[in-house]
Amino acid sequence: MNIVINKLDLPCDLKYVITSFVYDKLGYSYEQLQEIEKCKISQEFVKLRQKFELHYWKNSGCSIQWLKPTKTLVNGAYLNKLHELNTIIEFRYITNGKKVVKLIESMFLPENNPYVYSFKWDFGNPVITYSAILRGPSSLLLT
Repeated sequence: MNIVINKLDLPCDLKYVITSFVYDKLGYSYEQLQEIEKCKISQEFVKLRQKFELHYWKNSGCSIQWLKPTKTLVNGAYLNKLHELNTIIEFRYITNGKKVVKLIESMFLPENNPYVYSFKWDFGNPVITYSAILRGPSSLLLT
């Protein structure tokens, strides 16, 4: 649209007024703003998990070097999913309860996590049952 406006033989003031109807103050069109909103919604849980991890890191008092991957720690602050779950439950006051419940369910529902056999809530606490393969010999996990 900007190309069409620039090709018109109009004074700059009129071009600016026409452009102000098409684009917002940051230069985005309506379609671009709709796409940004869709991306925000789809990335909501990722950002929420990052928020919990940042809060956990801030309260730990460690340097930023601590978040870098090492031989024992693959990525981020958590040792495993259970450690992440306990941290989310500990810092659940950061955001509203419905978002925390949706985040935990997105991580541990059997449809989303192949290692989880069942998931239910017991008086506000998640109860997770893992598949029998995880309790079996370690040789079965390697195949």
